[in-house]
Amino acid sequence: MAKKKDQKTKSVNTKQSKSSEINPDLKSPEKTLKSRGTFWVNERENGKWRVLFQNWSGGKKQKPEQIPPAMYPELGLKPYPEMSVDEAKQAITDYNKIRKKDIKISQSQIRALKRIQEMKEYDKTIFPPQLVSEFVSRLRSRSEGKDRFKNRLVRNFEIVQEMCVELNLLPHDYEANLDKITAYFKDESRQYSVSYSEDILWVLNKWGHFYSRHRKTFFEPIGRLKNKTRKSIKSENIKKSGVRRESLPMTLELLKKLRGKIDMTKLEEVYKYNWVFISFVFGLRPSECDSVIKDKSILNINGITAIKAIQTKLSELEESEQIKRIPVICVEQEEALEYIKKGQAKRPSPKWIADYLKQSKTSPENYDLYCGRKGFVDFMLDKGQTLENISLWCGHKSVETSWKHYKDRNRIDFEDTDFTLEKYKKKKSG
Repeated sequence: MAKKKDQKTKSVNTKQSKSSEINPDLKSPEKTLKSRGTFWVNERENGKWRVLFQNWSGGKKQKPEQIPPAMYPELGLKPYPEMSVDEAKQAITDYNKIRKKDIKISQSQIRALKRIQEMKEYDKTIFPPQLVSEFVSRLRSRSEGKDRFKNRLVRNFEIVQEMCVELNLLPHDYEANLDKITAYFKDESRQYSVSYSEDILWVLNKWGHFYSRHRKTFFEPIGRLKNKTRKSIKSENIKKSGVRRESLPMTLELLKKLRGKIDMTKLEEVYKYNWVFISFVFGLRPSECDSVIKDKSILNINGITAIKAIQTKLSELEESEQIKRIPVICVEQEEALEYIKKGQAKRPSPKWIADYLKQSKTSPENYDLYCGRKGFVDFMLDKGQTLENISLWCGHKSVETSWKHYKDRNRIDFEDTDFTLEKYKKKKSG
């Protein structure tokens, strides 16, 4: 009888084995709740307890992760001793049942929160809370710009704190460890732009001075980044996806192409085109273009027609110094003036511009709301205007800014000679 029983058991096992061969995922943890992970309460000495998280990945059991107390409310728990071990066990059992169809917390979130908690504890040594509070108040009070600029300064200080904690740097270490700091900026998880890196360094130096005065220690600020360093940061930032790239400049030829592609029977499409046209012929920033169209800011000074644009970007200046006046000196500007008077313009989305101007969806060139302003310098140079006046209309502090950042380097510009007039039959090819 025993022999028959063994044979029967063997038969059943063989059947299960064949079933597994037909459907190997039948009992795989990847196809069960185990793959989603399970929370449980681990009892410790003196009635204390903690919560652990266990999951499966690739069919293998992963190392348990301890849940930081900061996450307890999401699990329906209160920290010890507000909740006994038995109450905690019952609450976590209920939570596991509820989450069968919906995972609210992932293992990566748990690790991230644990790191944040550890950083906060360590942060108190490098960034004493009392000094941090006073410094943030000073940052806000010293900035006379809009709230978004003040918030940006505070956010940059948060980055400074995260960076210094991760790199284990006190203010007297900053200058000597510039290579570590720039490596932090270039890290693939961040890949900050050059301008953003410099903004962070500005706050870093401010904090260094502030901290050192209170601690009565020496501080050597980080100076301007070398060109080689700036280039290396920029090259890493270019690799980053999902970040706004510098726009290519608009031209009259591109405007013609854009006008030919839109549906002229749709008023909204025409208004979007008019907005791009206005920004191009007057060299306006997006916010300036919106304001000019909304307020119909047109002046007549000594018989000369001009538009008035307020440069909100220059919030640190007096209001009178924020105003720039751009005269109407060509037929394109006169045409744009009519659109402004009649309110026949509406800001498009960057995607709308890119979809019409890019050669294909996958092509690398970038056109956005700044493409009009980017093409303004060359447009005005073609009209015979001096760079000094063009720079003034752009609202730049110096001619160098206009030349360095807004002159199209892809164009071939030259003054005509008898040879070029004969050979090319037209002025300034490119």
